[in-house]
Amino acid sequence: MSRHRFTVSVAVVVTVLVVGVAALWTGSHGAACRRLPWLLPGCPEDVSVPALDGAELLRQASAMADAGDLSGAEQALVRARALFAHIGDINGEARSTAGLGRIALSMGSVEAAIADLREARRLYRLNGARLAEAQVLADLGDAYRIQGQYSEAGGLYLEAARMFERESAPAQAAAAMRAMADVARLTGQYRQSAQIYAETRVRYQALRDPQGEADCLLGLAELAMLAGSEPDARTFYGDARAYYEAAGSLPGTARALKGQGELEAKIGDTVAARDAFEQAMALAREADADAVEAEILLSTAALESQLGRHDAGRKAYQQARATFAAAGRIHDEANALRGLAELERLASRPESSRQAFAEAGSLFRQVGDRLGEAAVLRGMGDIDLNLHDFPKAMDSYRRALEIYRVLGQKSGQANVLRSIGEVERLQSRFQQAEDAYRAALVLYSNEFDRLGEANALTGLGHVRRELGDWRQALAAYDQAYHLYADMGVALGQANVMRGRGDLFVQASDYEAAKTAYEAALRLYGGAGNDRGRAYALWGLGKVAERDDQDLEAARDFYERAAGMFESLELADEYALTRADLLRVLSGGERISL
Repeated sequence: MSRHRFTVSVAVVVTVLVVGVAALWTGSHGAACRRLPWLLPGCPEDVSVPALDGAELLRQASAMADAGDLSGAEQALVRARALFAHIGDINGEARSTAGLGRIALSMGSVEAAIADLREARRLYRLNGARLAEAQVLADLGDAYRIQGQYSEAGGLYLEAARMFERESAPAQAAAAMRAMADVARLTGQYRQSAQIYAETRVRYQALRDPQGEADCLLGLAELAMLAGSEPDARTFYGDARAYYEAAGSLPGTARALKGQGELEAKIGDTVAARDAFEQAMALAREADADAVEAEILLSTAALESQLGRHDAGRKAYQQARATFAAAGRIHDEANALRGLAELERLASRPESSRQAFAEAGSLFRQVGDRLGEAAVLRGMGDIDLNLHDFPKAMDSYRRALEIYRVLGQKSGQANVLRSIGEVERLQSRFQQAEDAYRAALVLYSNEFDRLGEANALTGLGHVRRELGDWRQALAAYDQAYHLYADMGVALGQANVMRGRGDLFVQASDYEAAKTAYEAALRLYGGAGNDRGRAYALWGLGKVAERDDQDLEAARDFYERAAGMFESLELADEYALTRADLLRVLSGGERISL
């Protein structure tokens, strides 16, 4: 993918610069005519050479930004700003400064962008350019949003929307409102977000803007998916796709298909997910939309990771990272690295995972994204949890939790609390584990996150199981199972059935354990999840060995599980199943490897 094709990220910059040139020319025409009247028709007086030079520099910056040469555009804008400041042209100085801020933002230099955009706003206010000031407010909202400062971003979007309304700019007001809905969604204010999306969609309908409607529908689809409402999410994604097609937006259609693929992956239909991603990728390539291609690669990589296909997932993450890096999209590059780090963790490659997380964290700090930093800390905690280095894991989780609390990100808090529950459970600190899981459950319930509720209930089931409280454990598992079933999340159902199998093995109810493991095996198989299948086969091996003393069947199950763990690069699981296999082969006596 060539760099010059990466035009999506600079489209707004180009548009604003072009409009800025035209407005600047109009605004400076009278002053220019006072100096060199022979250069412009209709001039009663003369024209300022510096003003003309500044306007020409803005044109050059626009052309360079359009061609993807952001560095060249930046240099032209710096020169233009100096010229306008020298002759006291506030309007020209403001436009140059705003352009610099937008370019800095598109290149991931968020702090520099904020500084330039604040100065541009000050200049526009001095000049009484309210419409231009409103656009800068919206841009500042984007910058703070990247940093995870959602309260500030939401306030700026609201101020921009009100200013656009006063300046009779309904399309821009709708865009600012949609950004407000995005912020509410990211901070877990799902009801408020849905309400704003719905209201904004009505505004786009009045404007006869199908693409704007589609953007709102896409946001509603993501909300429905977060809430575990698969039918609603499917409807919204389908409607968004139809509206993007009506608007002739190939990138938009590709994004809607990407969302549909993510939905299918979430509920375990990996074949449908892959098909949706392939369709989305074809459209993105047809549109020469490198940014969308890279976003689809991230979703594809997550699917490959989910399926245990680590080589394919690794390649997709690396391709996405390279695309974002070439375009200077630091924040997106950080997200690609975070995904790669998670894949390496699941592949039992802790050092590779730690390195990728560290690189992602450095980039998140570079752009000032504290939410990204928190996600990296949680990932680091997960690595140490897998290694049973519980003090280090807890240190990372607590630091992540504090950031999420400061930012008001409740879903992030809930996810970390669930991880803390796992740390406590593995140390047999069952009361602390239960407290953490229940705290997570309350947050998930308050945010209408049904998937999170199901995950927390599964954790509570594990705690009660290990305490030997079979009745309460089964009650928690049943609640979780029904939530997963209502949402169509096959992987969640499979995980619950595997937990039930483990419970029944502990209770020496081998017939029930066999039934549970077989159900888990079917569900994992239907979802194409080899990792889960290997765990279910391992459980069936234990049942065969302990219940019927059927060592032949146990050997078969252990061999299949060990082979799958080995192919998935899960070294710890492979070693344990291999030990079980060798024990069976030795006639049931424990031997050491």
